[in-house]
Amino acid sequence: MDWLTHLESHDIPARAIGVGVVLFLAAGLVDFLLQMGFARTLRGVQTSQHPDVATRLALIRRLTRVSLWLLTLSLVASNFETLRTLGTTLLASAGVAGVIVGMAARSTFANVIAGMQIAFTQPIRVGDVVNIRSETGEVEDITLTYTFIKTGDNRRLAIPNDVLSSEVIRNYSLRDPSSLASAQFSVAYAADLSQVKELLLNAAKTCAALDASKNVSFGVSELTDAAVHVKLYAWAKTPMAGFDLAGQLLETGVRALQQAKVPLPVVAVPVAKA
Repeated sequence: MDWLTHLESHDIPARAIGVGVVLFLAAGLVDFLLQMGFARTLRGVQTSQHPDVATRLALIRRLTRVSLWLLTLSLVASNFETLRTLGTTLLASAGVAGVIVGMAARSTFANVIAGMQIAFTQPIRVGDVVNIRSETGEVEDITLTYTFIKTGDNRRLAIPNDVLSSEVIRNYSLRDPSSLASAQFSVAYAADLSQVKELLLNAAKTCAALDASKNVSFGVSELTDAAVHVKLYAWAKTPMAGFDLAGQLLETGVRALQQAKVPLPVVAVPVAKA
């Protein structure tokens, strides 16, 4: 930094540029060190098991980055007499300026404050599967102003944080990420329910998305004139795996009933009138 102190007073622009370059490099270095440190921390705590840590660290890094940039801009601006005078004038009218800026940027400030609130109170976390406004997906990232959710059909929802803070959110991962999946089947009254139960339970145990540590259950759900409706219930380890498990239960269950030639209900086929 000695080369900066030897600049003449009339070389203020050069000095400002020098200060800016030094602080820019310093800010980049600090951000890089934070990124490396947080990445090492996340590897140590296993992010999938500690999404709360990942969420807080991501927000802390963003806040640090913004603070460093603001510090850089303010120090560079302080080297210009005109900007210093302007700053003094603005401070003298800070009350009016604060009201004007607050009204113009109230939505942005609300999003930032809501983002900090979400990161530390954690109604949702990075990696959680949530449902908001009839949309279900996985939380990919929580920034200072927006939360990004990846839906099952690979779309991205960008939701302002102040909207999230005032919405009712269904979080499928907050306490226990396990998800219950079910599949319904229809068999004829002539079918042996004991055989149907055994076939479907064994079929469920072959599903790739099944959480084998939890029980699979079977039950009769409804009786109609033409058929007996039965349901198969099984657990998946995550909500996203639960969607896959529901389809797998249907596929393996139907195949098992067909191979065993279990009597199925007769469906009346409408005859077209001439």
